[in-house]
Amino acid sequence: MPSWQRVCLRHQRWLHDPDHHRPRGQLSVAACPEIGRAQQRWPVLARRAAARGHDPQHVFALARAVVCWWWRQAPHWPDEQLWPARTAALTHAHNWRGGAGEPGGPGEGWRALVRDAVVLPELVTVAAALTDPACETLVRADHGRSRPAALGSGGRFVHHLAHRLHRPWLGPLLGVDYTSPLQTWIAMVLDPCRRAATGMRRE
Repeated sequence: MPSWQRVCLRHQRWLHDPDHHRPRGQLSVAACPEIGRAQQRWPVLARRAAARGHDPQHVFALARAVVCWWWRQAPHWPDEQLWPARTAALTHAHNWRGGAGEPGGPGEGWRALVRDAVVLPELVTVAAALTDPACETLVRADHGRSRPAALGSGGRFVHHLAHRLHRPWLGPLLGVDYTSPLQTWIAMVLDPCRRAATGMRRE
């Protein structure tokens, strides 16, 4: 089951992947209604992306790569508050017994379990940005300057995306993360041949 269908909206539960070991019990997302709202947004966004010539599955995969990259960086972001708060809320709401460090101090195994649920709202926001012509225009405008700004802290696109994510402090960090999947997408926007090879836009 893909990540965009993991929330049982009726019971406000995140459905575990049966192919991997999971703790007993179910992961309640009732304390984080933004997760369910993100899932509800996705079908509309997917249809809009398809109408613009994108493959929604490729868009989702790229957005997931972007936010999972950030997830690994986030412990080093002193201003990040949303993901730790969401993780704490899901940890508190989880109803299994046993396990080292659970639930008071979730370990790496728990972070891996809750990651896809925690990042879903940001994933959908990023997917919307990656298929928004206005964002592509910002990228091209940044690179149209004598000194490309999208590869530095002054890029208008990265600041715009940071505000979409409700993290205005994140723009400068995104702008200098040169090896991130987001910078790969920026390169795709600027190189139509490379973009076509990725499947982001259907021929």
